[in-house]
Amino acid sequence: MDQDLLEPIAIIGMSLKYPQDATSPEAFWKLIREKRCTMTEWPSDRLNIDAFYHPDKNKNSTIYTRGGNFLQDDLAAFDPSFFSITAEEAKAMDPQHRLLLETTYHALENAGIPLNEASGTKTGVYTGSMADDYRFTSLKDPEDLPKYAVTGTAMSLLANRLSWFFNFGGPSINLDSACSSSLMALDIACQGLRNGDSSMVC
Repeated sequence: MDQDLLEPIAIIGMSLKYPQDATSPEAFWKLIREKRCTMTEWPSDRLNIDAFYHPDKNKNSTIYTRGGNFLQDDLAAFDPSFFSITAEEAKAMDPQHRLLLETTYHALENAGIPLNEASGTKTGVYTGSMADDYRFTSLKDPEDLPKYAVTGTAMSLLANRLSWFFNFGGPSINLDSACSSSLMALDIACQGLRNGDSSMVC
């Protein structure tokens, strides 16, 4: 068997964002240990649930659950200038783009890798996504279409945005296989490491 296939793959840095206070690996592990449920009612600033809720799941144009698992982040707190993005472009960006930039930065920080050392490396970016609700909301009124609506909401550009900002030189791929998207991205990232496409992946 090829020795490269036997070489262990090391996780050298991580960053995450989950509901409530699970915004670090330590906090996430604490949540699991305590067996806490993160489900809450819909935040009123995101949806007027009373206008859409109906207990009959077969009734069209309604929601039959009053809650879900929601990130607590204030998306307006995103610092576009840090990521070489204008305020106008940031406003049109899907929150997934913004959160991915932030978590990638923190993952490198967690790994102890300065940005200048990561820049220009053969780092591959493999992202998995499936939901693009923000795009449908942004594009619903063609008369009021934001200038950066297409680049800001395209899931195909998730990985590319990271590669561009961090100046990564490896493959840059976004995958959509529905619920298995992130697992597929992880599997292909591991294959990329083993066959030499990338020296590091995120």
